[in-house]
Amino acid sequence: MTISQPPSLPSADYFLANQYLQAGRYEEAKGIYSALLADANPKADIFHRLSTIALAQNDLAAAFDYEQRAHHDDPHQASYVSNLAEMERRRGNINEALGWAQKAVVLDPSDATGFYNLGNVWLDLREYSQAEQFFLKAIALQPNHGLAWNNLGSVRQQLGDEGGALEGYTMATQINAQHAEAQCNRGSILYRRHEYQAARVCTELALQSRPSFIDAKNNLKQMVDPTGGAPYLIALATLAIGFQNQQRHDAVIELLQADMRQDSQAIEMAQLWHLLGISNYKLNQFGNALTCYQEALTIAPNFAGALNSLGFLLQDLRLYEDARQAFEDAVRIDTHFDMARLNLGMIQLKLGLWAEGWENYECRWTGSAEAIQQIQRKPNLPLPLWDGTQDSANQRLLVLSEQGFGDTLQFCRFLTSTEPQFSKVSLQAPDSLRRLLEWSFSPSIEILSALPSHLNAWTSYIPLLSLPRAYKTTLESIPSTCPYLKVPPVFQEFWGRRLGRQTLGRLKVGIAWSGRKTLQYDKRRSISFAQLAPLFAIDGVDWICLQKWDQDINLDLVNHEHWFDWTAELGDFADTAALIKNLDLVVTVDSAIAHLAGALNQPVYLMNRFDGEWRWLCNQEQSPWYPSMRIFNQAEFDNWDFVIASVKQSILGLTP
Repeated sequence: MTISQPPSLPSADYFLANQYLQAGRYEEAKGIYSALLADANPKADIFHRLSTIALAQNDLAAAFDYEQRAHHDDPHQASYVSNLAEMERRRGNINEALGWAQKAVVLDPSDATGFYNLGNVWLDLREYSQAEQFFLKAIALQPNHGLAWNNLGSVRQQLGDEGGALEGYTMATQINAQHAEAQCNRGSILYRRHEYQAARVCTELALQSRPSFIDAKNNLKQMVDPTGGAPYLIALATLAIGFQNQQRHDAVIELLQADMRQDSQAIEMAQLWHLLGISNYKLNQFGNALTCYQEALTIAPNFAGALNSLGFLLQDLRLYEDARQAFEDAVRIDTHFDMARLNLGMIQLKLGLWAEGWENYECRWTGSAEAIQQIQRKPNLPLPLWDGTQDSANQRLLVLSEQGFGDTLQFCRFLTSTEPQFSKVSLQAPDSLRRLLEWSFSPSIEILSALPSHLNAWTSYIPLLSLPRAYKTTLESIPSTCPYLKVPPVFQEFWGRRLGRQTLGRLKVGIAWSGRKTLQYDKRRSISFAQLAPLFAIDGVDWICLQKWDQDINLDLVNHEHWFDWTAELGDFADTAALIKNLDLVVTVDSAIAHLAGALNQPVYLMNRFDGEWRWLCNQEQSPWYPSMRIFNQAEFDNWDFVIASVKQSILGLTP
């Protein structure tokens, strides 16, 4: 639909409405435009924009009515007339459409869209020569008019000019490779010309643009297997995997849904059910995902991949024992399936089965999503790997931090176990943690921000999160003495003075609501700032922002007198720790701040997602890792309301 030029309207509301229209915020734009009608002169542009909104909302009758009123107010505006022609055509009023379209090109013979719309009317009337004439006029005025090229191809195909049709479709796809109809049509002609590889490329490009495009799917079936057998199902699976790699899970569902068969026993159909289940799971459509996995396993009971996916879903539904069984079955069927073994390890850790869990957790280097994406790689040092069984007397151990900041903060506690065993212990850790770790451990434990080029100073190494396995750690033997992270008095007192001047007599609560965006399930654990509004309404609380990155703060939600954000002054975790040591409470999601506060033995409320990580066990309110932590778990998936209400009630009990 053609948008007319705006009138001279000085109102800021008009420009705001235009921004809403461009952003797809139709109801907000409609409200402003409707209010402006009383004073607008001329009114044509407002009516036209209301027509555009109605058309976007699939209300063709209202769109036509608004556009007629625009035309009545400005009868010489060709774009209004052209739009009326197109809307009449869509309504099936072809003769009326023809009249409007002919009038539009008379009003503005330089408008390519007007000739394109007129060509479409003649195409609907099956007057192909007439249609061809007007599509060519549109192209002459606007050579990059891809829609005109595609429709030119269609009319030439009807006229028996296959070469001319191919030219039209080719031009359309060169202008826009995502033009599904043009790609599909081009692929059909290429297939008839025995250019099979090029034809299939076009057909798959059409499906990438419009996954549910039935004509393209039929063409693909004709190309690979007209019976819809294994080659066709494999082709669909290949497309679906490509969509999943692009995180286009809606596209997977659109592509596969019409081809799913519950009565099929083909192993390829089991693969499609599995892929469909994965995409439903990624979209949090857990009921659909469960059905898909069950269908896959009905066809192929020993499908290890589907068992692993089923286990992951059952774990997220808190069906922990069922999840463990699914992972065990997957590993029994495929003993080299490291992803399933890692998942088994994490559910074992969640269930407190730590002897087996730590063993299987070693598969994190090959089975995790980060490992598969090569974000996380197993260290490969020219040193022996210490696993707890070798003699450590007079030996020098290098410990390598891994994963996120929170993992290092949680597991660095094991350094106190290594120190008396080895003649030298060094920890390589991110520089943002270095100063805090140097404060916290004895000088005999060396903290390195980077590895030196020569490793002669050590006789063995171990990744940090392998230390619990090396020490055969159980729930009862966690080195849980807190605080094990420490802050020198001078740094603590610095923040104490600043807080004392600002927050005298009020509860001092630190807040963090978002984790590292690169984490696979960060959206599940993080909370929007707006959702925290009920907490900011509590009287007697001063809020201290601990959210260093990705703040996304709406300060309208907080009382500026009781909101303090010094994050720009927090250069590393040592600075943050010094600030936290002066707070009465920290409220946070499952991020490094939770581990930092717990390791400092400061009171901390963890707002935990429904499918919490293994380290917090199964729906526990206390943590064996941090005695000062209280856990508030979601009662249902992706619903933070109960958690925030519970945290608020608890804080109310602390306020003066």
